[in-house]
Amino acid sequence: MCGTDLQAARADLAARRAKRPHLAGGMPRLGDDALRIGVTVLAALFSPLMGAALAGYFAYDADRDGRLATRNLMIALLAVSLVGLFAYVQLWGGLFFGI
Repeated sequence: MCGTDLQAARADLAARRAKRPHLAGGMPRLGDDALRIGVTVLAALFSPLMGAALAGYFAYDADRDGRLATRNLMIALLAVSLVGLFAYVQLWGGLFFGI
């Protein structure tokens, strides 16, 4: 509110934060890459076309940022998606399109 001493309020907040108990190890946090990998794995298994699109985009994004391990994993997931897509077409394509 108007007229409040901001320096004193910040110091008080810092003192209250310092008194909070902290866990020794803390909770492990999943980064953006772990979330992307999880979503791509699910998409590659259950929706190969969407999995291929996601894996391709995420591989491109990881390559742009220099995250080579993530890029390589996404390329492998892209291959898994394409194999699943090919198997789907071989299995069901003849029924619908006469292939």
